Amino acid sequence: MPEPVVDILFYALIHPDKRGSFEDFVCRLSERCRERNLRVRFLFCEKMNEDVRRCFSISRVDFDTRPQEKFIDLPTLTEILRSYRPKVVHLHFTPSTSPIYGLLKYLGGSRILITVHNSDSAEAGTIFQNGMIQRIKFLRRRLLSRPIDIFVGVSKYVADHIVSNGIGTGRVRTVYNGVDLERFSPAQTKESYREKLGIRDEKVKVATYVGQLIPEKGLDTLLEAATAICGRREDFLFLIAGDGILKERLIRSIRERGLDSKIRYLGQRSDAEDIYRASDVCICPSVWNEAFGLVLAEAMACGVPCIASRVGGIPEVVEDGKSGYLVPPGDPAALASATEALLDDDQMRISFSRRARQRAIEKFNLQDMVTHYIDLYIHLMER
Repeated sequence: MPEPVVDILFYALIHPDKRGSFEDFVCRLSERCRERNLRVRFLFCEKMNEDVRRCFSISRVDFDTRPQEKFIDLPTLTEILRSYRPKVVHLHFTPSTSPIYGLLKYLGGSRILITVHNSDSAEAGTIFQNGMIQRIKFLRRRLLSRPIDIFVGVSKYVADHIVSNGIGTGRVRTVYNGVDLERFSPAQTKESYREKLGIRDEKVKVATYVGQLIPEKGLDTLLEAATAICGRREDFLFLIAGDGILKERLIRSIRERGLDSKIRYLGQRSDAEDIYRASDVCICPSVWNEAFGLVLAEAMACGVPCIASRVGGIPEVVEDGKSGYLVPPGDPAALASATEALLDDDQMRISFSRRARQRAIEKFNLQDMVTHYIDLYIHLMER
């Protein structure tokens, strides 16, 4: 077999359309691999934000793009194996099981590492569920997962459910998502960051949502809670940053409620850290089993306490009553109550802020995340 062109092929089925913590991860991983003399090539879908290109250029990220938005088909697989001949393939945002993995393993001889970022696999069910169809699906997943050497869950919640789907514990790891603790760091004062966003009333309390504008994120719950708060107080401003299929509906709903001056849509942003620094609290009202909640870790690293739904892996990020509050999903009244309680108690908010930053340092340090993955690469290459 020809010598490999790269040691690691890092394949992420996403369009890097903003500079988020995943893109920071790519930069730091590229730098650390170079320090360890590991040859790594990154492969993404083709739409790429200019901020991301600039970031990748500074960090000397060696990457290619592909036009596909669906997972690898056989011709693409053949091209990848011929072009890169990787020792290890590291997959992100791809299906947890696929017949392609067997071909990748046995045609290319590559070790396969897959990071599970979503909760789809966590909700797939186990063989103990009733119904022949569920049992067949379980056995199919188990069979198709055999070529994968290591599964990584981005939370213990995800890792536990991977195991419950028939994957042996020896093949499953938990590696928390990490954030750049220098980029995401607390503000000395909020004034300059608020001024950049056109917020000039120093007495106003600012709550923020950063994330995708999709139904799973609980935007209806968010709007109901924000509307209730706006109806009770004048010193409140809500910021929303992100993009997605609910964008137009969100903008229309804000306008119809007459809340344009109280709920401000900022669009898709690459400066999330500055938005957090302008904020008093961060809100994540997800109504599905969120795998992790990366925006929460980012906000906490900036010293911003969080109010989030008690779902999925979120309780591993936000400590209820210490770095924020957890509320039932889909409950606008509970979300509004927790938000106001934190906005009205300055001492509690300061205490939560300190604990949030400390927890981010202890659990969600990007450098630790990179170290874990490099150790896994070396482990797989030595097998």
